Amino acid sequence: MKQLNAEWREKLRLHQEWLSSRGKTGQQLWAEDADFSEVDLSGMNLSEVQLPGVKLDGATLRNTDLFSANLASASLVGADLTGAMLNKATLDYALCEKAILRDAQLIRSSLLETNLRHADLTNTDLRSAYLAETNLEHAILRGAHLDHASLNHVCLVGTDLRGAIGLGTVLS
Repeated sequence: MKQLNAEWREKLRLHQEWLSSRGKTGQQLWAEDADFSEVDLSGMNLSEVQLPGVKLDGATLRNTDLFSANLASASLVGADLTGAMLNKATLDYALCEKAILRDAQLIRSSLLETNLRHADLTNTDLRSAYLAETNLEHAILRGAHLDHASLNHVCLVGTDLRGAIGLGTVLS
């Protein structure tokens, strides 16, 4: 795993301060197109970060709070987001091939045209998520919660949906 440099550690500290003060002090983290590949950000509170186009390939974000985060067009190839909280997050056009999202929460998240090919979404909560035109080819969604998820024009070739919950309520 790579370590964050002092500048990024300070930006993360300022983001924590911004969250704690509800925006009165500190600074919201904006890092468009930054490279955080192979960095361990596990357990951090990264709610409301703005990371469009960021590169998180091979990164570890286990149990990380990414509530309402902007990860549009991000690359998370092989990233480990086990137990991550991504409720109301934006992952439109993101590249998440082979990402591990086991037990993650993506309630009311937007994943428009996201590539989740070969991703592991076992027991992931996707209630009311927007997955239109998403590529779920050969993804694992065993035990995933799909109540009221929007799956318009989704590629499900080879997708493992055994034990998935709420398939009868999926919007297509």
